[in-house]
Amino acid sequence: MYHGDVKITYVNRSMNKDLPKIFIFDADDYPSHDDAVVSKVMPDVKSKSSHTFEIPKKSKIYWGMASKVKEGQPINEVKLHNDKFFEHNLEGVSKSTVALNDDGKKGYQFHIED
Repeated sequence: MYHGDVKITYVNRSMNKDLPKIFIFDADDYPSHDDAVVSKVMPDVKSKSSHTFEIPKKSKIYWGMASKVKEGQPINEVKLHNDKFFEHNLEGVSKSTVALNDDGKKGYQFHIED
């Protein structure tokens, strides 16, 4: 089992130029999502581009989208794009790639590529 930092690559596969802000948070230390705090906000990543970063090992992180968000902000104060969060299980991994797609019908969807 891996115990160090986790290298995560976020890939924007959406063709939308007006993409909401993408953020992550972990709920390991919080009883509910509403009590969690935004741990990272992705920089503006253009379509077909990526951003790689490292985070301390967590069992899970959650991805969300918001019109306005900043690091350290409580989730219950974020202007969410929607109230659905993508759960990203990090158990036993040292690196992972997450992509955001926009198929036009279902809207934005995160998925793990590896």
